[in-house]
Amino acid sequence: MGGISFLELIMEWNNPKPIGTIELGGARPKPQKPVLVIILFVLASLIMIAPFIILAFILPEPFCFIVILVFELIYLPLGYFVRPKPRMDNLGLFGPFIGNPFRYSDDLNRMLLSWMIMLFPGRLVAIWFVDFFRMLYLLATKRYY
Repeated sequence: MGGISFLELIMEWNNPKPIGTIELGGARPKPQKPVLVIILFVLASLIMIAPFIILAFILPEPFCFIVILVFELIYLPLGYFVRPKPRMDNLGLFGPFIGNPFRYSDDLNRMLLSWMIMLFPGRLVAIWFVDFFRMLYLLATKRYY
C-alpha cells in the first residue's frame, strides 16, 4: 500500500467518501453457559500455550520465550480494547482487491480492514479469558444465573 497520490488528494478534496473508525473499550459479552465458557477457556489456553510448546522443539532459547510472552501480553489487550470498524461500502474497486485510483479514503478503509483481521484472533482469545474470569467472579459472589 503506497501513500496518498496527488490525484487522489485532488479528486477527494471536495467530495470525501466515508472513512471507518477505531473504537476503544472492552467487550461486554453476555453470560454463556458455564460448560461453554470452560471449553472456550481451555481452547484459549491451548492457543496461548501452543507457541511455547512449538518453540521448545524448534529453538529452545529463553530469549525466544520472552519475546513470545511479551508479544502475547501486548497483542491480547490490543485485540480486546481496540476495535477497527472500516466502512465496508468504501473499500475500493471490486471490494478490497483493487484500490480506487481517484480516492484515498478507500486506502484508509482497507487499512482498517487489515487491522480488524489481524486483531480478531486476539480479540476472541481475550474475550474467552474475560468470560471465564467473569464467570468465576460471578460464581464466587453467587450472582451467576
